[in-house]
Amino acid sequence: RSTQSPRSGRLAAWRAALRGGEDRKTLSAAEIDKLDEACREGDEQALRDLLEEANTGSPDAMVALACMIEDKAIDGYYDSWEDLHADCGTAEAWYQKAADSGHVHAQFALGELYRAGVPAHEAAAAAGWWYRKAANQGHAGAQYQLGRLYDNDATDEPDEHEMDAAAAALTWYHKAADQGHADAQYNLGRLYESGRGEHIPRDSRQALAWFHKAASQGHVEAQFNLGHLYSGGEGSIEDDEEAIAWFRKAASHGHAGAECSLGDMYLFGFGGPVDAAHAAVWYRKAAQRNHSVYSRHAQLALGEMHRAGTGVSKDANLAVAWYRRAAENGDLTARIALNEMYARGEGVPRNAEAAVAWCRRDNTLEQKVPVPLNVRPYVEFVRKRAENGNANAYFELGWMHHHGKGVPKDAATAAVWYRKAADQGDARAQFNLGVIYTLGEGVTRDLVQAHRWFKFAEFAAVRTERGAGVTPEE
Repeated sequence: RSTQSPRSGRLAAWRAALRGGEDRKTLSAAEIDKLDEACREGDEQALRDLLEEANTGSPDAMVALACMIEDKAIDGYYDSWEDLHADCGTAEAWYQKAADSGHVHAQFALGELYRAGVPAHEAAAAAGWWYRKAANQGHAGAQYQLGRLYDNDATDEPDEHEMDAAAAALTWYHKAADQGHADAQYNLGRLYESGRGEHIPRDSRQALAWFHKAASQGHVEAQFNLGHLYSGGEGSIEDDEEAIAWFRKAASHGHAGAECSLGDMYLFGFGGPVDAAHAAVWYRKAAQRNHSVYSRHAQLALGEMHRAGTGVSKDANLAVAWYRRAAENGDLTARIALNEMYARGEGVPRNAEAAVAWCRRDNTLEQKVPVPLNVRPYVEFVRKRAENGNANAYFELGWMHHHGKGVPKDAATAAVWYRKAADQGDARAQFNLGVIYTLGEGVTRDLVQAHRWFKFAEFAAVRTERGAGVTPEE
């Protein structure tokens, strides 16, 4: 129904030569591409020619037609999907025919359709089967997607070389990465950075190399992870100036983690002099993003900065506003800060009920501390708060030493920090001291002391529901 484009006149000459009765030949891939382009420009005769080629068995024509059906590029030729499918068939059917003939791009396309659940039945298994077909023919995208299926334990299909899922993921990622596939290079970096069982030991240098390859192709997550590796790396990998450079690249694409990390780097003087005002600029960018982890960290940092007047105006009202945003996003420290400010009337009218409300929103015996990826600046951030006598910072330092997150694992040091927090009535620290004394971690095993601290934690939890903890003296 569309009018023919000016291009159809230019196509007429080679089209006539190709359709010479008995001498008719199958179109080449380049000629199929010309038909595809003409179809998309509104040439109805080109669509007829392409459909004829597909029906006479050309895999390239089948794939071109399937792509146009999938892209809805030829909807304008028909009044409805029913008419289109009656005339041209479905994308899946044409991909299937081409894939059965060994067409690698059709095999990959079928894998993509099944991975997306179109159709939904046995989607992951079917996707893996077709990805493997294409991957064995060297298709980088299929190799990457097959690696992802193994990486995420999303397929029950055994690897043909009888490797476990992690090793199979590594193998297929390598095949795709060696062809320059940026996502595969990034995922290799991720696997080497964290390690995965006995088959993939942690290897910071391998992670660095693969992140570099992906980042050089503009992969934003790889750029961020490079910054993370350089800022928190070991030995010769640590390079704060290089970290800032890669964080800036990722931040230029709006990456909240990179913006937040730049705030940390400038606030604590990593890679240059301390520049709290510049840190606040980056924190504000991250705080406006819709990212639960990084945005709330930036919101908390801005609350702390406005409360202390560090690099920004000292403004308790603004501090409360930023704390509230962080708290509403689930930040524990921000909730505790709001509890304190409402109880003292700092930046808001003194309001005991509001203080209790913020306290009740927090699970007082929650043991986990959300330590961000960029741990070194975060540890410094917590230490600064601890220097000011913040009980939550004492607890966080204890937890990090207890579990080896961002600092060396050291139960004795953890016990020291837990005790500081416990002495200020922190129920979590009191509970964890009970655990430490029960197991004898970093202290002499003492069940009497353990019982004592567990009782303090129990009393403190009850008191906290009423707006206050309980100290050992109390």
